[in-house]
Amino acid sequence: MRLAFGIIAIAAACGTKHDDRAAPAQRSSDAQAVTASPPPADAAPVAPDAGPAAPTWTIGAPVDLATLPQLAPVTGAGTVEVHAADVDLGVLRTAVARAAESNLVAVSTTGQRISGRLGPGALRGLTAALQGGALGPPSPAMRGRGGRDAVDLWFYGADHTDLFRVLASVTHSSVVVATPGLGSIDIRAHEVSARQLIDVLAERLGQTVTRHGNLAWVAAPGSPPLDPALLATRRPIVAQLSVRDARASDLYALLASLGVTVGGAPCDGPRLTFQLRDVPAGTALAVIAALSGQPPTAGVACGDVAQPIRGRDLALRAIARIGARRAATLVDGDRALVGEIGASVGDGRVGSIGDTYVTLTPNDAGADELALQMYPPLAGPMLEPVHLAEPGRWPQLEEALRDGRLAATIVGGRSPTAIFALPDARWTVIDPATSPLGAARDAVTIGPGTVSFRHPTDDLSAEPVVEAAVLRAAQ
Repeated sequence: MRLAFGIIAIAAACGTKHDDRAAPAQRSSDAQAVTASPPPADAAPVAPDAGPAAPTWTIGAPVDLATLPQLAPVTGAGTVEVHAADVDLGVLRTAVARAAESNLVAVSTTGQRISGRLGPGALRGLTAALQGGALGPPSPAMRGRGGRDAVDLWFYGADHTDLFRVLASVTHSSVVVATPGLGSIDIRAHEVSARQLIDVLAERLGQTVTRHGNLAWVAAPGSPPLDPALLATRRPIVAQLSVRDARASDLYALLASLGVTVGGAPCDGPRLTFQLRDVPAGTALAVIAALSGQPPTAGVACGDVAQPIRGRDLALRAIARIGARRAATLVDGDRALVGEIGASVGDGRVGSIGDTYVTLTPNDAGADELALQMYPPLAGPMLEPVHLAEPGRWPQLEEALRDGRLAATIVGGRSPTAIFALPDARWTVIDPATSPLGAARDAVTIGPGTVSFRHPTDDLSAEPVVEAAVLRAAQ
């Protein structure tokens, strides 16, 4: 899963039982908080022993704030102001939504930058301007109402499938998107119901939501419905079906291994990725048939995998759980096999099956256990406020002031914010109000188009060093 460029806080009270067995050492975390990332693929290469590469960009001249175009009026009396110079639109509008204590969901405009100003005016006026389309398409208000499925999300450029997956996890439901290539999302949602966000995300992406029990089926308007004949099969209940790049033939065989009466499909066909939980077997079959265009057919099946096969050549493509039984689909190129715990797999056997991983125990007692992951480790640049009270965050602020370009400031609200562009294409948000210590907050001052930082020194008797940045255009 890749949820790039963002922050997530799940405020839901989760009562559903999850697989609590310890993952093997090789297994990456399935945590819901995204961590830092390597530089993007287009970053300048670095020679193995040459040290950091020199920045390949140049910073433009300071911006006269009075010359910035007014993007939209901000009504009401107040001191809320936004000044921006060549800043990524997604970064800016999610940061403005946060500062305005508003909620926003919009389709990303990848790579689009914006310059201009909003205000001065009242905080409520800034919210109205944002909802009215001051920074991209209008974003109608969403009511933050808390509750057991409330979430806090702050992302820009997030893949919509990953967002739906997070919301499905919070609501203990299944969300399947039938339409490919819908793009990415900019979102700032505070204490908004995850179920409400599923509907809002679908609407923003031009899709409709049809619910079948625990399944939210997201598809284009006018799309054929799920096969009612397949939906009529109510038993058994599929507690989990996690799929990543598997074919319909593999999935029908996987469910059949756990006792679902089902036909098969030809070995070819598109590769599917989705997740289901706590749905009737017929719902699982209907989803597979709709996504692949290959309904289950009696007497049709792929051939068995020819042995021998080596565990280290395998990839994990699907995991299913029905009752107490678990099975997994493992593939080697175009060859696929299905195995439950204890099943022989080439030069070993299936040792354990978790929610997102499978371990293979080799027959050779001296060989190491092999862990296969359903999903790669989370990676991607983040949009993250700098928590100045944490000692590890001071260098991040110093980096922004030393190497970065001040691209936007948001002042006058409850949370003054600055956005810096860094040489490696990352964006860093400075928000001193998030610090729990007043002394740390006082070290940073954010004004219209300016940021200053009273740098602590080792000599407590010496005056702090003051560094400053002003709003500058990109060169």
